[in-house]
Amino acid sequence: MSETGTAPSRPLHKPRAKGVLGYSEPAAVALLFGVAALLPHIPAGGLNGPYWHGVLTGILIHTISAMGFNLLVGWAGQLGLAHAGFFALGAYGTTLLYEDGVPYLVAMVILGMVCAVVGIVIAFPAARLKGFFLAIATLAFGELLVKLIELGPEMWDWLDTGASGGRSVRTVFSVGESNGPLTLYFTALIILLLTYLVMLVLTRGRMGRTLKAIRDIDVATGPIGIPSTRYKLVAFGISGFIAAIAGGLYAQDIRFLSPASFKDNMLVFMLVILVLGGVGRIWGPLLGAMFYILIREQLASFQILRLIIIGIALMIAILALPYGFASLPRRIQDSRFGKQLRNMPLARLFTL
Repeated sequence: MSETGTAPSRPLHKPRAKGVLGYSEPAAVALLFGVAALLPHIPAGGLNGPYWHGVLTGILIHTISAMGFNLLVGWAGQLGLAHAGFFALGAYGTTLLYEDGVPYLVAMVILGMVCAVVGIVIAFPAARLKGFFLAIATLAFGELLVKLIELGPEMWDWLDTGASGGRSVRTVFSVGESNGPLTLYFTALIILLLTYLVMLVLTRGRMGRTLKAIRDIDVATGPIGIPSTRYKLVAFGISGFIAAIAGGLYAQDIRFLSPASFKDNMLVFMLVILVLGGVGRIWGPLLGAMFYILIREQLASFQILRLIIIGIALMIAILALPYGFASLPRRIQDSRFGKQLRNMPLARLFTL
């Protein structure tokens, strides 16, 4: 009985157990990364071969990049389209620093900090813009970065970017022909885990709640004392840092850099990954990258069919799954026919 003499009201619905099949979410994440660690050793389907090592590594790298983009677009609601420029700057800058004698991982961190600072600098004027105007302004800046990389040798003799013809990349992860791609895969996997942990802390804490408030009711944040500009600057900086780290890994993955690789196609690629996987969902980038890259690789010889499948998937995601594939398990759980699947493996994990 309560103090008023009335019995406490019972909840309308039985609370859901946290975790996955009775396990905590950290255990589910550990299971996911454990499977990912074993995946390149499985002989079935040739997963233990160099080709699939490259495909799996590409999925991890683009997931890392899209996670940073997702923080800016999905949580902060800022359609900053300079992401491809930061990605390119990270790829080229890390390669050049490594060739000058800087350890590769250190070079990635340095370029990450550089891109974070650049992201904050462009966010100062961009933070006052919204919607279409913000998208155009940041898109122009991203294109400017790529153009400066392309014109680098003409402007500065010491800047060997290969100009429009591109340039090869000196490999780092090359302990033998077969172990090189595998070493890069595990490096990307570890960085993805670190990125996930950072995103988890940011999005589930005060910053995540504040960014959602800025995204949903930006006009009202000022009167209630939320420094929206400061949080936007932080989101731009973190997004730029993660994009540069992913770019450094990307350079080692493809081993050849060309400015054409970082123009419109790269940005569209990132947007498609987010829409398919789920904007504002931590694991949305992984699902989107898996779908897009696997379709692209398996249908490499059927370009029209590939575009049709991706187009249909985008239509389904936009019309039926506004939060992308990451919301599908929850939609199934909440449906009348999915009550028996409430504890489906990894369902909770992919709807974080």
